[in-house]
Amino acid sequence: MSTPEFQGDPTPAEERIAKMVYEAMQADLAAQMQATAQLQAGLRDLQGGFEALAGKMAELERGGHGGGPRPNISPPEKYDGASRQLADQFISQVEAAAEFERFRDERQKILWAQSYLSG
Repeated sequence: MSTPEFQGDPTPAEERIAKMVYEAMQADLAAQMQATAQLQAGLRDLQGGFEALAGKMAELERGGHGGGPRPNISPPEKYDGASRQLADQFISQVEAAAEFERFRDERQKILWAQSYLSG
């Protein structure tokens, strides 16, 4: 398909068509620029969300509990095995305190609890 060649001045109809095409192209370009700006803003929001999530994940990996100020839970009292009655109390204290700790695995959790045994 070849492009028609124009000779002389454009007719008024040709000028109107050219103006309409030009205005349509400008409107399309403006819409594309607005859509691009909205996408960029959305991407910035996503990036901020990912950075916040990465920060929370890093906090959890470091042993934080991940949600606001850490509750003031006292560590378990040392248990020396002298009293069966105190054993139940010690187990309750360990379970309560362990809820706000982060452990890599069960072995680390056991070693942590074991650190409160004496005798």
